[in-house]
Amino acid sequence: MNVVNNPGLFIKKYDSINLGLSYLVLWVPITGLLGSIFGEESKQTIFFRILQILYILGIVNALPAASRIFRNVNFLFFFILLLMIYFFSYIECSDDGLKFDMNRMILLWCIPYLFMSLLIKDVENLLFYLRYVGFLIIFIEFLNCVVFSKVDVYSQDVGYNCVLPIVLFFSSFLFEKKKFDLLFVILGFVIVLFSGSRGPLLSSILGLILTCSVRLTIKKVIYLILFFSGLFVAYILYKDQILSCIIDLFASLGVSTRVVEGLLYNNLGDDEVRDSLRNAAWLYSCERPFIGGGFFMDRIYLYNLNIIASKTASVWGCYCHNIFLELMMQFGLIPGLLIGCTILRRIFFKITGSDSYFNIRLIIIFVSIGLFPLLVSRSWITYPFFYFLVGLLFNPIFKNKKSVYS
Repeated sequence: MNVVNNPGLFIKKYDSINLGLSYLVLWVPITGLLGSIFGEESKQTIFFRILQILYILGIVNALPAASRIFRNVNFLFFFILLLMIYFFSYIECSDDGLKFDMNRMILLWCIPYLFMSLLIKDVENLLFYLRYVGFLIIFIEFLNCVVFSKVDVYSQDVGYNCVLPIVLFFSSFLFEKKKFDLLFVILGFVIVLFSGSRGPLLSSILGLILTCSVRLTIKKVIYLILFFSGLFVAYILYKDQILSCIIDLFASLGVSTRVVEGLLYNNLGDDEVRDSLRNAAWLYSCERPFIGGGFFMDRIYLYNLNIIASKTASVWGCYCHNIFLELMMQFGLIPGLLIGCTILRRIFFKITGSDSYFNIRLIIIFVSIGLFPLLVSRSWITYPFFYFLVGLLFNPIFKNKKSVYS
């Protein structure tokens, strides 16, 4: 008889942590689909209420495993230190609206991701669940883009939702030789292009590069480089014709052509507002080499500069769109750099020091969705997938051993 890891409070036949995490990953795509179907009234529907109840039940069901958190001394030290810094930042902040929004996001979303990923015991089983989650995400976002045509301008959520299935299916192709999964990798990339967002495209590409660098031999990497070099040459020679055809196709489907037009007119990376935010963040950090402004002051500072010239701009949306600059603003230039380097170092050793390809795959997937997006968008302090990644880095099952990739 198979022993169930993390039996739930009322669902004991299945791993409660893996079930809960799978549902958390599905939350944004499913609620996004409800928004496409019901519009602004989606949160008032009975379907949304059912999703909320299931969310709460998923967390409650996983409570029996929570006691193991207190056995992880390294994590407890880190968590208490972070709480102390947050507490003093909270006292210093005078913007009640910002504090409310931050607390709501962290308590309702980020902390559950952090604690649950810290309690994972059966990675193979979680990847099994996430595989079906990946199929559902691709299906849901295809409906959003093509059937409901709700992504005719720009949607970061749709794009970022597809990063997980793209990297998950690509890693299963490389690690488990599941050739059929390449189809879903391609579909995922098409949906990312449909979404019109550049961050998901970059995160997906970096995720695939990371997977290849871990799994493939030098000989296979060389073959891959030669193959893509050939494709790149063909792209350069016929760029205008290829991209013009894609733009016409996307326009006929009613989806965003923003990314493809950026490639055609060589302005994909242009973003004056974000460049200004990052420059301001760097200058702020340089003035505070040892002690930063805390978890709230970075947003207030950037908001007061009026860089985002919009009537709808709020303090909540004013951050520098880069995790390393954000850490430097919050902790100080040198401490922020050290924290960022520590995160990268820990990720490196968790990947190269694991003897389980299941563990390696899970780390790669959540580096792709939990860290890479933070290089160009989002804010780490309110981004649930970053907390998921941090939980993995503190999870004792990811021990550093001799690296074996076969």
